[in-house]
Order: sequence, then structure tokens, then C-alpha cells
Amino acid sequence: AQGIKATVAAAPYSDIKLHKITAISFNITAPSVIVGDIHPENAPAALDPKAVEVLAKLSGSPYDREGSASQITTNLANVYRDKGYLEPEIHVTQQSSAVITPEAIRIPFSVSVVAGLLYKVAAIQLAPDMLVTQADFDKQSQVHPGDVADAQHIRENWQFLERQYHNRGYMTARVQPTSTFDRSQGTVSYTVAAQPGPQYTMGALSIENVTDDLRAQMLAVWKLPAGAPFNEGAVRGYFATHDVNPKLERIFALVNCKYVLHLNDASKTVDVVLRLEKRT
Repeated sequence: AQGIKATVAAAPYSDIKLHKITAISFNITAPSVIVGDIHPENAPAALDPKAVEVLAKLSGSPYDREGSASQITTNLANVYRDKGYLEPEIHVTQQSSAVITPEAIRIPFSVSVVAGLLYKVAAIQLAPDMLVTQADFDKQSQVHPGDVADAQHIRENWQFLERQYHNRGYMTARVQPTSTFDRSQGTVSYTVAAQPGPQYTMGALSIENVTDDLRAQMLAVWKLPAGAPFNEGAVRGYFATHDVNPKLERIFALVNCKYVLHLNDASKTVDVVLRLEKRT
């Protein structure tokens, strides 16, 4: 209908129970369908410079009928929340006129952004039954009452709490912050609880992509025996020691050190895979 010359692929979908084709999905395989220009309804100078960068990067990304508008909204919202504007109003509208060239079909969008209030932290209060004390939490936090409630540092606080649970074997723990806004004062308060879930213990350890000699050396200094409460911090710190195992530390400094955790829900154990990879 729009005069677009394109290669379209049709994929049938069958219902296993009915034993017949119930739907057909059509997809343009050529030319590429991408996000086109994203036009701010605000004056460009009114947008945060980081927001302008985000829009420029999203322009040219693969287009998705349902997902592209959502992606633009989420990425813009993150920019403002990271600066303390916790309730930005963002509206993304797909334009009807695609820009068609032999190389691509570009779908343009328009966006409207209202940053809203700049929030400051009033308080962050931990539930009394959490593994971390309020004093220890406050000591490490980079956000205190009166500071701008930038989402990045707020997220780092919740990640810190999750790590403390993981370091004690509670691998499925969920940190549950609840925010309360005082819009008249431009402040936000957080109350934080947690669901620790079951405690996991150390399972099997395997070390990949190393010689037998190096594997033996690494096993010799591993400090988390099978059956002990699992401690993800010990795994992270295994590669980050200084002047503890100088020979191994020199090797670790020259490669990419990775680990993968496999949770066994039935036995409540965690198998650990350590792997060394050459840097590229």
C-alpha cells in the first residue's frame, strides 16, 4: 500500500494439539527496517545532553513494532532517573510516514519529555530483620539524606544488599525497596525489606581452559569446601587477591578470569565453574 519494494518471509505456526496451521507470521527480510530520526517535541536545548546522545544512538537500531517505542521510553527515563528526576513523563509516538531507500526502511518517531521534580533522599530505612545493620549500610552508602536521589547510586545500594545475602548463601534473596514520595517537599523515602529464601551450600568446583598443573595450583588455594555455606564474595575475591598467591596472581593479571554459578534447587547447592581466557 505504501509502494515499498521488499522481500517478505512467511513463517507458518502450527498448533500441536489441533495438528494444523493456526497462524502465519510475515517479516520483512530486506531491506532492513530500522528506527529512523527521533524528533523531540521539546526544543533540543531543553533536553538533557545525555538524552540527546541516547536518541542519536537509538536512531538506526533495529525496528520492532511493539518494542521500539518501549525501548526509547525506557532509555530516556533511565537518563532522567539517574539524575534524580524519578518521575519523568515521556511520550513516544511513531510517525506514519516511513523514509524508504534501497538500503533501509526508516521508521521515524517523535518524543515529548517532561523531567518533573528533582528528588532528594529523605531517608533509607532497613527492616530490622535484615542481615545488614543500618549502621553498616549507612557507612557504605554514597547517598544520604539531603542528597539528590540519583537512580544509579540508589540501585548500587540494593545491589550491595543483595551481595551480602549472596555472601551468606542466600542465592535467591530478593531485596524489596518501597519508595514513598513527598511531592510537596521534593523528597523520597525508602523502606527496604528482603526475602532471603533458602540457604545454599558449596557444591562442585571445576576449572576450565587451564593446564593440569595450573588446575592443581588453583585447587590448592581454593578456600570454600563442599558443604560450607556458599559465599559468592569468596568466588569474586578469588581472582582479586594481592600478595597472597603471587604466582597465581601474575597469571590472573594476564588473562580474563570468569566464573559461572549453577544453582541446584533440589539439593540447595551451587556448582562453580572457573575459567581463564586469553585477552583479545
